[in-house]
Amino acid sequence: MTTTKIKRMSRMFPASFGGTHVQENVIGKHRASISRAQNLMLQSGLLIPSTPGIYHYMPFLQRSITKLINIIDRKLDEIDCDKVQLATLSPKKLWMQSNRWDGFGDELVRAKVLKKEFCLAPTHEEAISDVVSKFGRNLSHVQLPVKLYQITNKYRAELEPKHGLLRCREFIMKDLYTFDADREHAVATYARVMQAYDEIFRHLELDIVKMKADGGLIGGDMTHEYHLIADVGEDRVAIDRATKAASGDLEQAGCDVHNTIELGHTFYLGTGYAAKFKATYLDAAKRNLPCEMGCYGLGVTRIIAAAVEDMSVENGMRWPKALAPYKVCVITPREGSGEFGGACELVEGGKLWEDLCRVVGDDVVWDDRHKKTIGWRMRHANLLGYPLVFVVGKDSGVGFVEVIKQVPKQEAESELVDINRIAEFTRSYFASYL
Repeated sequence: MTTTKIKRMSRMFPASFGGTHVQENVIGKHRASISRAQNLMLQSGLLIPSTPGIYHYMPFLQRSITKLINIIDRKLDEIDCDKVQLATLSPKKLWMQSNRWDGFGDELVRAKVLKKEFCLAPTHEEAISDVVSKFGRNLSHVQLPVKLYQITNKYRAELEPKHGLLRCREFIMKDLYTFDADREHAVATYARVMQAYDEIFRHLELDIVKMKADGGLIGGDMTHEYHLIADVGEDRVAIDRATKAASGDLEQAGCDVHNTIELGHTFYLGTGYAAKFKATYLDAAKRNLPCEMGCYGLGVTRIIAAAVEDMSVENGMRWPKALAPYKVCVITPREGSGEFGGACELVEGGKLWEDLCRVVGDDVVWDDRHKKTIGWRMRHANLLGYPLVFVVGKDSGVGFVEVIKQVPKQEAESELVDINRIAEFTRSYFASYL
């Protein structure tokens, strides 16, 4: 018997209930949205609606979110960023100090607690500037840059939330804030963060379009946006046919205009917030000077939804290898079939399961809902989009299993693989994603 814990679909929520109840109750015979990701996440039960623009994340989706957070954490650790968690309730006085209590408009979610006014922070420039200001008398220029980030729920009172996690009222965002001594060093920090963003998106297999942008409600005189081309996107970007350079100027000659989804934004803020909140440092002459700031956002839940939007096929999700909730699914025959006992023994007896776990760790699940046919479970596996599906069926008696590769933007492909080569095959398939 295997000594490694077996993750069984029959014991998972909500997969053990069939995986289609959400489609019947929420989507019915008509699409709930023109977003493919939205429909597939609802159909599969990864996403459960609460109220318009607000969703509950179910276990499979939560695994993907955790994976993306871990990727971001590792990359930001490489450039010496420190993780914090700032208060979600932000007092009115901070936002009045920055002139954004009214300036942010109706999107700011306001609340009263014991007659005092707060907002549910959609971003934290005010809060982080206030934090750093408390250390101004002791923060030396030799300690700069300071790079503080968080990955937390954010809130915006979207007038018309749509497309599931692409435009919603509660979402998960990574926001990083940097503090430097002067413009030269702040621009160098900005460049290092942009490079980290490029590396994150490459690892996620997303073909990102990067362009200079307007500072908007955040501010700043140097900003860049990171976009993914998608029909469902609500932004518009012009891409030069010759140079491939992107721009927000849609009237340029020689350009193709695309709908896009904005996934990230970087801002060089200068001293605007630092001066207002007295976020200062001590220079070599012991003078208190305002820090040069930058802020950098990544929409965590939006990236996941956009990746599924970009990669999926009509009847099934497809994932970046780094973000798939589980990398591998194993399907065994229906109970009562001639191959049932031998196939289950391959899993529970240890050989197949141990080989897979040595390669992908806990990223493998056994679909043991044996009252259902192999065909039904293969269709459900296609819906959920595991990158690899191993079907232990009639060929297992002669030492082979069917391997289904669920490749982004393509229908599934299958081949037979020798049982003794499963670990080697899996390791090769995932290569740098293990």
